[in-house]
This record gives sequence, structure tokens and C-alpha cells, in this order.
Amino acid sequence: EKFFSADSNKNFFRQATQNTLEVKMMNINGELLAGKAAARLYTAKAPENFGSCDEDYCADGFKKDKLARIDKVEFTTEGPLHVAVPPLKEGWYMLEFTPEGENEAPEDASFAFMVVNTEKPALSLPGNHPAVAEFKTYYPGEKALILVGSSKTKGNKYIEVYKDQFLVSKHTLTQSGPAIMQL
Repeated sequence: EKFFSADSNKNFFRQATQNTLEVKMMNINGELLAGKAAARLYTAKAPENFGSCDEDYCADGFKKDKLARIDKVEFTTEGPLHVAVPPLKEGWYMLEFTPEGENEAPEDASFAFMVVNTEKPALSLPGNHPAVAEFKTYYPGEKALILVGSSKTKGNKYIEVYKDQFLVSKHTLTQSGPAIMQL
């Protein structure tokens, strides 16, 4: 049996920019496998309870919408495959891998991710995610881009930033719906 895993240093991708996901094809012992697979990119609909999954890019509960692209990819035992994610419009997407010679993708072969318009976001953050930072890790001196709120959020958003239990700064975002904040 073949399994897939995906990773990136980002929690969301910016609209209209080229991005990559690191994808591995492995056996049940986690050893890398060589082989070919079909990579299908779909627009997707996020579930209301999104966030119940502990894994990055978890597609549990997501619904495939329209097929946007199909590619053939080839995995090696040398390391992860860097799969190009083309420039996309704002929205939710699913990337699904099906090993060559199999008719259906294994259950864990779909990965969901969001693409955000950082100039004027309209994408809702579902479930229990009040905010999502663009990158998973930041270093001193780097500016963080954070998507805050959802389309259901009305009125001002008040944000307090803490470090080591001390209040560092306060921010007020006045627009309704989702917003991008830079720290």
C-alpha cells in the first residue's frame, strides 16, 4: 500500500503567486517509494467544522468542486517531490494523488490548502480559526502576515499581541469580514 504526505513552510498561499508543496510517496513503514502518480488539483469547499484535524493540509470533510488541473508526477527515493502549485485565485483547493495503476486515490492522498488575496481578502476562516499566519515559523526581524476573521465577522476586530505573558502591542482592524494584518 502507498501513502502520501505533504508539507510546506506556509499555512496559506498568496493569490496569483507560484508556490510549492513537498510531497512524499511512502510505504507503511515511512520509507520513500519511487513511482508515478496523477496529481489532480480541485477547487474545494471547506467544512464548517474545519480545524478538527491535527495534520497540516488535512482534507477531512472538504468537498471536491471543479477539476482545475491534472499533472503526472514521478516520485523517487531520493527525497520529497517539490510539486508546483500554480498561481491561483483566492479560495480553497484540494490536491489529490493517485498512484499509477490504481483507479482511486488512497484516503490519505488528498491535501487541502487555502489561497488568499492579501490585498482584499474575502475568504472565510472556518471553524475555530480566528487567525492564521502566512508562514509556520518567523525569525527576529521578519514581518508576519496574518489573516484575521471571517466573512461573518461584523464590526471592529481588537487584537492584542503578547510575548512571554506581557502585552507587546494592540491593534484595531475596522473593516468587516476577513482582514490582513502585518506585524
